[in-house]
Amino acid sequence: VSDEGVRKARFVIDFLKPKVVVALGQTKGAPRVERWGRVPGAWAPALADEPQPWLLAPDAEDLAALLRTIDDEAAQLEPFAVSDDAGAYFCDNLVVELARWSRSTGRRARFLHVTAIDDAHPSVAEARLRLYERHIEATALWLLSR
Repeated sequence: VSDEGVRKARFVIDFLKPKVVVALGQTKGAPRVERWGRVPGAWAPALADEPQPWLLAPDAEDLAALLRTIDDEAAQLEPFAVSDDAGAYFCDNLVVELARWSRSTGRRARFLHVTAIDDAHPSVAEARLRLYERHIEATALWLLSR
C-alpha cells in the first residue's frame, strides 16, 4: 500500500461500485482483521463534523473467528487476530478511506493484514498465497451474507 496505491484503490472502488471490498496489507507479524482507521490521508483530511476514529469492522471478532477456521499447516501462519492499529500511515489511510466509502454507500468493506511472504521458503510462500485466496473468498462471502 502506498500513497498512490490508496488513491488508485479508491478510484477503482468508485469506478466498479462493488457490493463488498476486501483490501489487504502486509505485516511481518500474525495476520489480523483491522477494526479502526485512525488518521485520514493528507489528500482527504477529516471534515469538521466527521466521526472519528473511523470504525470499519464492528464485527472484527466474528470475522477473525471465521478466518481462524480456515487453515493450512504448510502456510506456517499464526491464527487471525483483531487489531485496532492498522499502522502509522498507508494501511491506516486505506482503512479510513474504506470506512468512509462504507459510510457513504451503505456497503461493506474489510481490511486484512496478511503475513508477508518475502522471507518465506517458496513452498511456504505458495501455501500462504493459496490460503490467502481462501481467506479473501471467505471474507467476501461472509460480507455478502450480512
